[in-house]
Amino acid sequence: MITDIEKTWLISDTHFGHANIERLCKRPPNADALMIQEWQRLVPPDALLLHLGDVAYRADFKEWQKIIAALPGDKHLIIGNHDKQKPEYYERCGFQITPPFTSSYGKKLLTFSHYPLEGTAIAHQLHIHGHIHNGGYGWGPDTAGSPARVGHANVSVEMTKYRPVHLGTLLRAYFS
Repeated sequence: MITDIEKTWLISDTHFGHANIERLCKRPPNADALMIQEWQRLVPPDALLLHLGDVAYRADFKEWQKIIAALPGDKHLIIGNHDKQKPEYYERCGFQITPPFTSSYGKKLLTFSHYPLEGTAIAHQLHIHGHIHNGGYGWGPDTAGSPARVGHANVSVEMTKYRPVHLGTLLRAYFS
């Protein structure tokens, strides 16, 4: 699925329209607007945007459907535990539903899913996921001061300053 890491962006756990997420994850009051602004600023229209789950939650879905549909990128969604709408809702937002998958990066394996995988990390594998918000670990320079977990990269928006992450940048930071 990923053909060009330089044209691939990642985001997870946006929870657009979820009022309680500010309190639960200590988000700023303008987090929805900030995420939209950063997505529009960073993601080119011809990019692949891989959303690793939990797009919108307890939101006015008709309103969010229009907003998300207008965001740039060829959008793919790996369903998260809070993505409770029918697949047609996400498709009308412009997403293609994508199951969790593994891809190669040179001799390394990359696994993309909503949930962190359990078990021992393998030196030549990186698991990129969301789900744990700021209740876990980060992955690189944007999450300085956050603990890291070998073999895992948490791209929940709380760990990425509410912006999509460029896959090439993440891989260079992780494997350098």
